[in-house]
Amino acid sequence: MRISILGVLLAAFVLSAAPASAQNQYVQQVTRYLDAARNTLADEGFSRQRAYTTASMNEGAERTFTVSLLRNRDYVFTGACDNDCSDIDFWLYDNNDNLIDSDLATDDAPVVRVTPARNGTFRLKVRMHSCSTSPCYYGWGLFRQ
Repeated sequence: MRISILGVLLAAFVLSAAPASAQNQYVQQVTRYLDAARNTLADEGFSRQRAYTTASMNEGAERTFTVSLLRNRDYVFTGACDNDCSDIDFWLYDNNDNLIDSDLATDDAPVVRVTPARNGTFRLKVRMHSCSTSPCYYGWGLFRQ
């Protein structure tokens, strides 16, 4: 009886680990792309301000993130997505819903920039425009000079 219970537990572990492993693979892809952007921005004097945000979305889905930024500082938001994604877009809004910057190019590496005139809360809207195998994994990083 022990062997059959052990076999069932082992099978359950293997089956539950497979999706997590696949997810981890996609997050690692996204992280590598964001790290490459970080290295490029470091040459311009920018440093990462927080841990990368990573998640997944289906094609056509949107998510909005809120961040606090300081006045008179240069900020860059960069994005990346996994190899199943070919287009992800960014919009950056201030706390008055004014569009500050956007990147709607047909690519998987959006970049938006801002130098706030005052301290405030900003919203980054992310749209998964094109994803060949849903969901696609994506991430974004915030950098400050």
